[in-house]
Amino acid sequence: MSLLGLSLLAQTPLPSPLPEPDTAPPVPESTAPPPVPLDGPAMFKIAGFVICTLRGPTAVERVERAQARFADVVRTAAQPRFTVELSGNNGGAILYVNGKGLLDVTPADAAANGTGRVLPIAQIWAGRLRAVLASPSVLKQLFVFSGLPERFNFAGADYQRGTGAVSDFGRFATDGTRASGPDGRERIVFWDAQLPPPYTTVYLLNRFREFIPYNRQ
Repeated sequence: MSLLGLSLLAQTPLPSPLPEPDTAPPVPESTAPPPVPLDGPAMFKIAGFVICTLRGPTAVERVERAQARFADVVRTAAQPRFTVELSGNNGGAILYVNGKGLLDVTPADAAANGTGRVLPIAQIWAGRLRAVLASPSVLKQLFVFSGLPERFNFAGADYQRGTGAVSDFGRFATDGTRASGPDGRERIVFWDAQLPPPYTTVYLLNRFREFIPYNRQ
């Protein structure tokens, strides 16, 4: 190569180097906690019938509280029947069963149902409650075991309550023998007259004069 060629080569600028790949660390994802989902909707049911649907962060807790209160109403009811009452206004209301507070109806409940007035929503729920609790089949379902112990001791053996009432068919008898449960209350015990003792199953009468089986453990 001539001296002139070397001189031109020396004067030609070198091409710029290719840019290095972007090695910057990735932008970290947000570490903020996700929004807490609302507990709901939660349905308050009696004997399988929906009385109301609650929404909001305390919906499940409120339904559980209402169910516990209703179970106490059934347990302490003197007779197998209910009265339903409503008190309050558009700022808040309370549903009562047999004079005991069952459920608070709040402005948030009204808003969840598309209104700013509490009382119309409370009246709807009270109406459903009255209709369900007036049903003879519901009353039987709720009170079938009411006032009866889960277990008791009879003739030296422990007996555990069965799952529902059974038909008599004219076979059940008693000589007036009584047994007491954990509540201390004595009840007349029946048995199948066609079977010899010791009895695998004995029976107590519920409030509807139905025979409830108890099985020996």
